[in-house]
Amino acid sequence: MYRSSAGPSANSHRLGKDSVSTKLEGNRRIALRYFDLMGSGNRQSLEAAMNATMAQDVVWHVPTSAPNGGTTAGRAAVLELLTGTTGIDIYRRDSMRIDIERTLAENEYVMVQFKFSAITKAGVDYENEFIFLFRIVDGMIKEFWETFDTHHLYRVHPIKPPGSVAG
Repeated sequence: MYRSSAGPSANSHRLGKDSVSTKLEGNRRIALRYFDLMGSGNRQSLEAAMNATMAQDVVWHVPTSAPNGGTTAGRAAVLELLTGTTGIDIYRRDSMRIDIERTLAENEYVMVQFKFSAITKAGVDYENEFIFLFRIVDGMIKEFWETFDTHHLYRVHPIKPPGSVAG
């Protein structure tokens, strides 16, 4: 279910209300298209989603407490991050589900709140709430920030937090 709470933009008086509304809806559609195109989460569907929605020089910000945390620049590097050993590769692909809870749009930013659920390759149920904040420029995702409960991630997954000592 998609719900919108986007209010009037600060640029409404310059561009005209209809023009701003159209741009906000267009940006929202681009962000949601990324999720639609992800499909089964295999490398091919992720690559197709990224090519259709992300700028070549996209920048992805992940919480530094995450195993793949930090800033990753470039479409190819982001694809590697997503498909690597700390990305979606830790889940059974046929079990992954994304439920969009709400979206908000303002100027060039679109926020998508969603619930991700899956079964890990170790057979453990996993569910977490995520917020992605996309910055969309010229019809492509230029930058985005990912926020989620990393503490919960480490309780469910056998991966170690960055800087932890193996025991």
